[in-house]
Amino acid sequence: METQVADSQTEHAAGGRSIFSTMPQEPAVTHAPVLASSEVEDEVTYLSSETYFEGKLTANRNLGIDGEFRGEIHGSGDVFVGRNARIEADIRARTVIVEGSVKGVVEAEAVEIHATGRISGTIQSKVLKVETGGTIRGEVMMGDDAASTSPASGAARLAA
Repeated sequence: METQVADSQTEHAAGGRSIFSTMPQEPAVTHAPVLASSEVEDEVTYLSSETYFEGKLTANRNLGIDGEFRGEIHGSGDVFVGRNARIEADIRARTVIVEGSVKGVVEAEAVEIHATGRISGTIQSKVLKVETGGTIRGEVMMGDDAASTSPASGAARLAA
């Protein structure tokens, strides 16, 4: 079954199903993150809730994780962290959407934390959206150069 990313109008028409819900015999309709690029890719690589992965993952398309992950994630598209996901990793992607739990450095053009989402660590992003109920425990660096600044260089810049 192929998972497709739909625009926000389709999401509302589909009853707000997320990337982690599927319907038999038809592609799953997913929410398009408000902050995502207008050129949303059609295909999503998906790690289900029964999956445990440890290591470095590089994705050249959108990535959905609803399982447990430890290591590093580098994506050229969007990374969707599902409600069941437990991630201990540094994430670099175009957009990171969090409905589950992330511990580590999140570096993206845009970060979106939904009501069930939690990030513990450092967020580096040009744009940050946090829904009521979403939590951040750590450091947030924002601005045009935030997504390309490492935590060490950001701390050095503040000390200067």
